[in-house]
Amino acid sequence: MNLGMATETLEFKKSTSEIKEAIQSIGAKL
Repeated sequence: MNLGMATETLEFKKSTSEIKEAIQSIGAKL
C-alpha cells in the first residue's frame, strides 16, 4: 500500500468537500 498516494487522495477529497461547502455558502448569500 502506498501511503503517499492515500494521503494525496484524502487531501484531495478534503479540499473538494471544502470547495463544495464554499460554493454552497456563496450560493446561499446570492
